[in-house]
Amino acid sequence: MTYLLLIYRLITYNVKVIFANKFVYFVLAAFLFFAFIITITIFEDPDFNEEVIYGFLVFPGLLLIFYPMAYGIQNDDDSKMLETIFGIPNYRYKVWLVRFGLAIAGAVVILYVLGHIANLTLYRFSIL
Repeated sequence: MTYLLLIYRLITYNVKVIFANKFVYFVLAAFLFFAFIITITIFEDPDFNEEVIYGFLVFPGLLLIFYPMAYGIQNDDDSKMLETIFGIPNYRYKVWLVRFGLAIAGAVVILYVLGHIANLTLYRFSIL
């Protein structure tokens, strides 16, 4: 039980570092960006297929991966943690691998939800 609590605290701490306590804003921005792209495309060319839906999902995915990773590096640099993380052997891999994995997992969950929304509203396709 203590091990699970430790993992939970590790995940919550790293999610706070990755998203800078603004995770709700990232999710909202991804949904709004997705809705904006879909709205523009509906008025231009309503011919949907899997390729178009994939294109819709790429941009929110980039938003959800690139900005948190860049912000995490900048945050570590501002707090002078970057030298510590990359100065201790094997420590940098553990810290950044956990953060990268959490950012990817968060993006996958959000993109899965966006994929289901597109599947229900725009075009039937295989989500996975």
